[in-house]
Amino acid sequence: MEIRYLKMAASGIEEFKPDSPEAIERQVPLWISVFTEDRSDIAEALGSVIRDELVIQHVLDPGISTRARFTERWAVLDFNTVLETTPVKSEYVTFLVKEDLLITIADKARQSMDEIITPMKSYPLPADQELLQVLYLILHSLSGENLDAVSHAREQVAGLAEIIDEQPEDVEPSDIMDIKRDLVAIFGVLEDEYYSIGFLPELRLFRGTAKYRERTAEIARGLEHLKNTVERIEDRLESIHRQYTLSLQETFNKRLSILTILQAIFVPLTLIAGIYGMNFEIMPELKFEHWYFWILGLMALIAGSELLYFHRRGWFK
Repeated sequence: MEIRYLKMAASGIEEFKPDSPEAIERQVPLWISVFTEDRSDIAEALGSVIRDELVIQHVLDPGISTRARFTERWAVLDFNTVLETTPVKSEYVTFLVKEDLLITIADKARQSMDEIITPMKSYPLPADQELLQVLYLILHSLSGENLDAVSHAREQVAGLAEIIDEQPEDVEPSDIMDIKRDLVAIFGVLEDEYYSIGFLPELRLFRGTAKYRERTAEIARGLEHLKNTVERIEDRLESIHRQYTLSLQETFNKRLSILTILQAIFVPLTLIAGIYGMNFEIMPELKFEHWYFWILGLMALIAGSELLYFHRRGWFK
């Protein structure tokens, strides 16, 4: 587990190392950024700061609901985000918010939180609204990661369409299903984020701050646009899937047509072979010296005539 303590000021955020829980409470407004692979350690590490069993239980089991949860001291919000794009993997970043304190809890593998913190060290923060600005910048950055996932999915669909146009035999049904699964996962993340953003104005921090209410509304509109984009990509993928199915059907029909032609060619040959394969005692033709070669020639003539006929009729195209 990695815990970073970031004090907010007008000139930006400043990292410091507290020597006691009391030192943490004196440094307000404050952002505590937690990176962990095992949330079971949260209670021991931050229990003295959170001091709310219900909140700690929620932190241990994130994603129960995308709705914000409110206690006497805290507002708790789980924000679903895209962690990996191939295949799509998501994780919940948990926000604990009260008047002068923000705690974020994220997977240790998430590098984007570090990318948010570094530029903020020199980012000017508006007086008396430092925590709001930091919260907005984090949410804006996390929601912006969805664009990478959507763009990646769109490129995958475009590449798949090109391959199906040129070499459909190189495509496996699993290739299409994998992209479908990723799109469903991305859409689920976008919906979760959209509902989460909708509850931000209920925080006490947002009361009387029309600017930040409008900014969060902009994030929500961006998420709505991405949801529509994902739906359009899904429609295109469905169209590609139908095209792929038709291509497979056409290939199957061609192969079946060839088998039908071969069967048609061998029907008269099989008839001739069947007739002369009967064990009758009286078969005058068997006494002719060259009849065997005449029969082979007749069979070759019949097969050749049929092949020529089918070729002229365009059955091999």
